[in-house]
Amino acid sequence: MNHHKVAFNHSFIEKDHRENGDAGLKHSLTYQLTHINKVRGSLRHDNALDALAIVIAYRVGQMVIDEYVAEELYILEQKLAAVEAFLNSDDGLCSTPSHTIGSQYRL
Repeated sequence: MNHHKVAFNHSFIEKDHRENGDAGLKHSLTYQLTHINKVRGSLRHDNALDALAIVIAYRVGQMVIDEYVAEELYILEQKLAAVEAFLNSDDGLCSTPSHTIGSQYRL
């Protein structure tokens, strides 16, 4: 967490404190986040941090996939626009997009 940031809704933090109370404070995510350090074993209970790490890793993976899909979609849209521009130009195969290839070969 040295280089990255995670934002929590205020109601989530209140719920975390309310559900864990003083007795289960060490199981609270906010407690674990604020008391973690580089010393191994500094937290006796880190289950909430582990769950958060799993969720973040999953979401980061989804963002990478979404970025790849968006890039592929952009490339396809650019290719489609180029084909439509070619077909609508004077150098294209037909003068209007409604014609089909081969329609000029009527017997």
